[in-house]
Amino acid sequence: MIGANMAFHRRVLSSKARFDPVLGPGALGMGEETLFSYQVEQGGFVIGSAFDVVVEHAFDCGRLCPSGLAKLACSMGRSEAYIAHHWHGVDAGGALWKRADALLRLAYWRCRARAQRRVPPGLLEGELQALARVHYWNFLSKIRSCKRKYTASAQRNIVRTAAVVGMPER
Repeated sequence: MIGANMAFHRRVLSSKARFDPVLGPGALGMGEETLFSYQVEQGGFVIGSAFDVVVEHAFDCGRLCPSGLAKLACSMGRSEAYIAHHWHGVDAGGALWKRADALLRLAYWRCRARAQRRVPPGLLEGELQALARVHYWNFLSKIRSCKRKYTASAQRNIVRTAAVVGMPER
């Protein structure tokens, strides 16, 4: 589900699926709808799409400048690490080497961007991905000793009710 535009049945809210306040705007920055989607699917619900619905989403254009894109990459990396640790149970073993690898990749992409002076203002996609990976491994190594919030047994105990999440059919 995409957080800017979603709808769900009341039965979803009566299940154990919840938005995690650690994720989202004002916190880590994103990913709350991703984790919610995992919980909804684990609860036996079906996520659907309504492609015939037109949505207009206004946002701050500053999010598209280099500093805004860098902030997005940082938020993405930290949020993915949070979900990886708490939902998927990813171990942070070897995080030091993986972080070093991500830093080398980031340095490569930054050198490449400087060498290509004709590159339009902004960041190259590889640089954004490497920046997200650096923050992923930094945050994963920071939270590696935190108790996981979602266990396999808790995921199995979510109410299993068949319902369609999203816009109803017309």
